[in-house]
Amino acid sequence: MEPRDTTLIHDRLNASISEYTDVATKVTIDNSLLVASRRLDDQRILAVVDEEGFYVGAITPQSLAAALLNTPNEETPCSAALDPRLLSIDPLMPVVEGLRRSAEESIECFVVVSPRREVIGIWNSSLALGPQPILSLPPVGGMATPFGVYLTTGSHRAGAKWYGLMATGAVLMMIIFTTSLLVEWLSGWAFKGLSPTWQDTLSNSLVVGLFLLGMRLIPLAGYHAAEHMVVHAIEQQEPLSANIVRRMPRVHPRCGTNVGIALMVFLGIQNWTLIPNQEYRTMLAVFSTVFLYRPLGSFVQYWFTTRPPSSKQLKSGILAGEELVHLVRTQGPGRTSIPVRIFNSGLLHVMAGSTLTALLLAWISNLLGYPIPLY
Repeated sequence: MEPRDTTLIHDRLNASISEYTDVATKVTIDNSLLVASRRLDDQRILAVVDEEGFYVGAITPQSLAAALLNTPNEETPCSAALDPRLLSIDPLMPVVEGLRRSAEESIECFVVVSPRREVIGIWNSSLALGPQPILSLPPVGGMATPFGVYLTTGSHRAGAKWYGLMATGAVLMMIIFTTSLLVEWLSGWAFKGLSPTWQDTLSNSLVVGLFLLGMRLIPLAGYHAAEHMVVHAIEQQEPLSANIVRRMPRVHPRCGTNVGIALMVFLGIQNWTLIPNQEYRTMLAVFSTVFLYRPLGSFVQYWFTTRPPSSKQLKSGILAGEELVHLVRTQGPGRTSIPVRIFNSGLLHVMAGSTLTALLLAWISNLLGYPIPLY
C-alpha cells in the first residue's frame, strides 16, 4: 500500500463520526408498524422520535420482525418495535472507536444523536471509509462584516462575531452620513431654482446613488459576495473549496438587498408627489414593487452591493461555512424560538451599531453646532 493511501485511511479513522453521517429516516413513536416497515425499506435502521422530535430509540429489521411476530397488527405503534440495544452514537466519537464498538456489539448501523437528543443522522460502519455523505442543512443566511463573513441557520452561528455585525451597522451609517453631507452641499447650488418637489426627488435619488457607489468601493462588498457564494455552495451541496466557491454566483435571491429595494421602490413611488392622485400612487407602487424588486435587486447586488471577493475575503466565507457545517454535523440542526432566530440573524446587532453611530454623530454635530442632514 502506498504511504499516501495509509495516511488517507489513518485520517479517516481518526475523523469524527459526524463527518460520515448520512441523512436519517425518522418515525415518531406513535406511528404504526406499517409506516415503519415502509420506511425501513430505504435504510437499515430507523430513528424513533417523540412528539417533540427528540430521540427515544431505534427500529431495526430484527426488532420490527419480533414486534410483528408478537403483535401481528400493522396498526401497532412503533413503540412496540424499539430495539432493546443501545443504537445511538456520539457524533464526536472517532470513526475508529465506532468501528470497535460495531465489531464488539455486532451492530452495523447507529443513529447519530447530539447531546441534546436531536437526531443528526445515521452512521453505517460498513461504509466508514467510503465517500462522505451529503449533508442537508437548514436554510442558511448571513451577513458581511468588516471583520469577515457571518453565517447562521437560525440555531447555529459561525464566522464573524457580534462586534463585526455592529461594525457593519456603523459602516452603513457612516456612508449614509457622508453621502447626506455631500448631497446637501451639492443641492445648495446644483438644484437651485428648482421646485421643492424636484429638489427632494433629485436629492433623494443622489443620496441612494452615492450610497450604492460607496458600498461598491468598500471591502464590505467583497465579503458580501463571499457570503453569497458560500451559501450557494452549501445549498448546492458542493465542497467548500476555493475553486468551487469562486464559481458560485454573487447574487442571491434571499439577500436583504432585495428587501431594501422593495421598500425603496414602494415608498419612493408612494411619496412621489409628481403623481397627485394618492390611489394611483399606491396602485403603481404595489405593482412596481411586485414586478421590479427581484430583477432590480439582483442588478443592485451584482453592480453595487457585491464585487468579486479577494482570496482573503473568500477564505473568510469558506471558514465560516465549514464552521457552520461542523456545528450542524455535531450538534444537529437545532430548534429555536422565533426571538432567538431574530437575534441570531444579526439584524439587531446591525441596528444597534448604526443607532450608536448615529447618536455619536449627533453628539459631535451638536458640539460643532451643525445639524446632521440625514435623508
